[in-house]
Amino acid sequence: MTTGRKPTPTRLKLIKGNPGKRAINKAEPKIPLSKQIRAPSFLSPDAKTEYKRVANMLSPLGVLSDADLKALELYAETYSTWREATVKVHEVGMIIKAQNGFPIQNPYLGIANQSSKRMQSLLSEFGMTPSSRSRITSEKAERNEFDDV
Repeated sequence: MTTGRKPTPTRLKLIKGNPGKRAINKAEPKIPLSKQIRAPSFLSPDAKTEYKRVANMLSPLGVLSDADLKALELYAETYSTWREATVKVHEVGMIIKAQNGFPIQNPYLGIANQSSKRMQSLLSEFGMTPSSRSRITSEKAERNEFDDV
């Protein structure tokens, strides 16, 4: 078992501009970019909506391959679980009474917290967090109001 940082996929390394100037893996498997924007039928309604939103965002960037679709499904369903648990926490509160009358943490809070950790990890894999995105450059970079500051 190897330890250390996970290698950056070649496609993302090229998008980032290969800042470390490390050798490009020419033997990396070439997996076709996905044209699959349609969410699988087995996903929950919230997961389908999130799947479509993310797929529509990533597909034009050329970073969503057919091999990534299962990770996207996992992210979308995890998002749905997080959302449902968060709604339950808002409805009932973070602390509830146990059968013995003592206050305990709402079990939905634990589900929401676990789901948010999984979502954070998956979002980073897709370059969809501020820190992971800051390491990526794109030819289609959009300007914003702070570019000239």
